[in-house]
Amino acid sequence: MSKDFEDYNEQISEIKNRVPLDDLKTDYGTFSMEELKTALTTYKNLLATLSSLYKEDYGDIGLNQDGSIKESYIKTTEYWYDYEAYLYTIKEIEFAIKVFPYYKDHTQWSSGDSDLYKSEINAWETEWSLYGTIELDAKIKDYHNRMDSLAQKGVIRINETGYEIKKWSKLKPDGTSEYEWDELSSNEKREYLSPDEKREYSGIDGNYKYDEYMEYYNYANEA
Repeated sequence: MSKDFEDYNEQISEIKNRVPLDDLKTDYGTFSMEELKTALTTYKNLLATLSSLYKEDYGDIGLNQDGSIKESYIKTTEYWYDYEAYLYTIKEIEFAIKVFPYYKDHTQWSSGDSDLYKSEINAWETEWSLYGTIELDAKIKDYHNRMDSLAQKGVIRINETGYEIKKWSKLKPDGTSEYEWDELSSNEKREYLSPDEKREYSGIDGNYKYDEYMEYYNYANEA
């Protein structure tokens, strides 16, 4: 009975305090090519060892017909968090090798590399199963704080279903048609401010705070 109680408390603690492994936060931009290749081999070996232990424990029930790991099943086991962390880490190291030596300089990446990094490499940050309830509660509070701050700065409108990002006026002076926002230069975007936006985003010297606005706007898009 005492052992069962201890196991139960350990499970509760793990669910509450779980955080992603530190391995996922490693700055591979500081690694040499040799260090990257060594790290890649290390994590591939760790993944292979974990996979072998998982297969020994769960056998065919935890595998696909081709013998690969069934992700829908491993998610229900104690192996999932390390397994997922190793997969993401391997992807990130492989990406660092691909863009070497420009891992930290995103301006040198192709659009395809940027999309890949956002959709796959850095996707662990929103893999919510890697977080415990304490960390998730903190992220929810942080999200609401960010939205409140952006609303106060006039970048978003909060409504019943969520929020709407406010853009600067895209209308031509005659008010009849719209420019493609991305095709406008910074000066053109400043030129077509609405009167309210001119009051809100103009400095004492009369220069519009376009750059400041866009910083908030991009921040809202990432939230």
